[in-house]
Amino acid sequence: MHIGILGISYKSAEIGCREQIVAAYQKLTNKELVQGASWILLATCARIEIYFSASDLSTAHSMLLNALRSELCFDLEHKLYAYFGLDCFLHLARVTSGLDSVILGESEIQRQVKGAYQLASRKKLPHDLHFLFQKALRLGKTIRTRFPFVEKKLGIDKELFLLAKCFKLHASAILFIGFSEINRKIVSYFKSKGIKQLSLCTRNRQAAIEWSKKEEVLLLDFSQIDSSSQFPMVICGTYTDQFILHAHQFIDTKTRLIVDLSMPRAVDPFLSRHFSMSLLNIEHINAIIETKQQKNVLQIQEAETMLFQSVQRYVAVFQSSKRGYECVV
Repeated sequence: MHIGILGISYKSAEIGCREQIVAAYQKLTNKELVQGASWILLATCARIEIYFSASDLSTAHSMLLNALRSELCFDLEHKLYAYFGLDCFLHLARVTSGLDSVILGESEIQRQVKGAYQLASRKKLPHDLHFLFQKALRLGKTIRTRFPFVEKKLGIDKELFLLAKCFKLHASAILFIGFSEINRKIVSYFKSKGIKQLSLCTRNRQAAIEWSKKEEVLLLDFSQIDSSSQFPMVICGTYTDQFILHAHQFIDTKTRLIVDLSMPRAVDPFLSRHFSMSLLNIEHINAIIETKQQKNVLQIQEAETMLFQSVQRYVAVFQSSKRGYECVV
């Protein structure tokens, strides 16, 4: 199979590096770096990966790597990973199944991979990439069904609720910034646990009106962002290319805890030095979750074995039949 991947994830690089590479990748995917090559970009808060297909994978990989180096101001060594052929297939299958996620077996990554594939499919893609993504998505569903892992026990929404209790803020007013899917999920979980003083500040106020009425969440216009300092707990889950919360906004503050789930980050890291509040980002939350799920080693090994054998079978099928076809995911 003429497929390869060049990527970076929460395992290989800190959040600052990933933020820079997101911007660099987005620039590069708009260019034809190698004639005849095709690309699919997968960008999430935990990983940025570009899957590619070309007749000469080595040349495509070198061109992409050199182009990335020209866009970045830090050394890429030991931060990026690359896989080709079967190894590339196995990696994507591990991603779609949640085996490579912070929260084992999480289903959100399945939706993100499918979305990246559907977006790229608006342009003509080679059979190799269609086969790769369709089969990897199918394997993701199979593994997640066969091995429940711990998604029902662990999750960002649950960990933030525990943090709110730890800081004794579960009975206080909590502000969410951004009408994102992750924020809506956390709001729903908080409400199920009896937390009622919830507010949402968003640029997309019109889209959030019906939802806020249904969930009984106070809706704030984005122009009221400076009022963040009056909420004991603030959760940021929005997309922005610059910081929206700064130290000068929290000089006279009631805020005890800020959680920044955004990628790129929405909160100035300098706020972590504030004498009366704590700032946690997505990496801090991921570390908490990873520590709690170390006891699933045997189940993970069984899933890894099944996945590897399935990928081997699919690669054999692909190699035995060179005719192009597209399957329904």
